[in-house]
Amino acid sequence: MPDLEFQSVGALKSDHALEGYLGHSCSLCSPGRSGPGQPALVRFAHRAARARGQPALVRFAHRAARARGYGLAMDVLEGVGSAVGGVLDAHLHVVDVAACVEDLTGNPNVRWWEQVDSSPAAVAERVRDAGVSGGVLVQAVGAHGFDNSLVVEAARTLGDDWRAMVAVGQSTEDPMSLLDWASAHGASGLRLFSIPDPWLHDDFAVELVHRCRDLEVGPNVCCLPEELQAVARLAAAVPDCEIAVDHCGFVAVGEDDQALVDLAQYENLVVKISTGVFDGAAVAPRSVISRLLDLFGADRIVWGSDHPQVHDRAYADLVALAVDAISDLDATTQEAILSRTASRLWFDHLAVSGDGAPGSNLNE
Repeated sequence: MPDLEFQSVGALKSDHALEGYLGHSCSLCSPGRSGPGQPALVRFAHRAARARGQPALVRFAHRAARARGYGLAMDVLEGVGSAVGGVLDAHLHVVDVAACVEDLTGNPNVRWWEQVDSSPAAVAERVRDAGVSGGVLVQAVGAHGFDNSLVVEAARTLGDDWRAMVAVGQSTEDPMSLLDWASAHGASGLRLFSIPDPWLHDDFAVELVHRCRDLEVGPNVCCLPEELQAVARLAAAVPDCEIAVDHCGFVAVGEDDQALVDLAQYENLVVKISTGVFDGAAVAPRSVISRLLDLFGADRIVWGSDHPQVHDRAYADLVALAVDAISDLDATTQEAILSRTASRLWFDHLAVSGDGAPGSNLNE
């Protein structure tokens, strides 16, 4: 394989996030696209991050006959994909721009869906071009509120390598019925969205997780660090149901991360490493992985890019960042983070075909 030429620049500090830069130049991958990328999106829940200037310098393995001439697949991706049947991205979003609502989440990354094509077809194309088989389509609450129809339909249409994670929040009318409806129509995940108004301390949150367990729907919480004690309560209340924690609870890994230490004692909690976790950490990406492995172990860590909400870099670069962070680990650990844990939580118990089964009418 021809050598690739890389260049990188350092990272800067901001009050709420790491504004990192990642640049590479490769005559095979991206003619004319070189130099530093745009500053990373400000991650609204992170404490001031200490830059370490550790961009991912990854050696790409080029697949032949890829559309658009830059289809990339890393050596690690190919190895993991061969072992487990495909790498999975556990945190992707899709948006129908014509059906967007007012964003009430408090995210300063306002209307990100207008900056990049976030349609299901476009997102799926970028994912596959980067050597990733598929993933979990997480309800974009900022764009669509709690109308989950698009994410459910998109996962069903895209086929077996894709799953839908619907969302409920404090303002959701009859969230239990929504969960039942979503499960009947093939959704395999429920996002308990608790930003900006926290509600995970309510007894009803426990009831929802119980119902997720009964329906074999994987629950996932999205909350700020100050509500992680409520997440611990959920885990203790339903110990036989695994619960994923979005973005590692927006805790800056490697700095003041006692909240993660406290969560690690609950064996049914799984942490999701998204791009913002790497960008906002107090340590380099490989050290982020090392720290989380020490706390949770490989089978309780799952990777998700948060694309296209994170769109300051090409999707392939988000994959590269994760791949480089785990590249010095053994194959079994790599497989757990890039595929096996996501499969266990949201794929293995449910088969969804592209013809719309199970369930055929989203209006039922």
